[in-house]
Amino acid sequence: MVESLSVPTFRVGHTITTNALDVLYKTIKFEGVTMTALLAKAIALAFVKHPLMNSSCRDGNNFTYTCRLNIVVVVAIDGGLITPVLQDVDKEINSNNEFW
Repeated sequence: MVESLSVPTFRVGHTITTNALDVLYKTIKFEGVTMTALLAKAIALAFVKHPLMNSSCRDGNNFTYTCRLNIVVVVAIDGGLITPVLQDVDKEINSNNEFW
């Protein structure tokens, strides 16, 4: 934990509209697809398009690219938080939804 405090952090914000996402969700939610699954899929598509976002730099010079796209989702529960890992979010959304 102490080491993480020595690493510079930053935030980037960008306002987006979700009109198309909302329409898509309304058309496929009857299949059991959740909004969380759709958002995870959108993140996966962004990671495929920008692989540097799914990499790490441990020596300050070289990037290591991860072959799997796993996303952690923070879920509030009574008394705290849980952080399930959504695995292989770049795969078919319907097959992933069964596991999530």
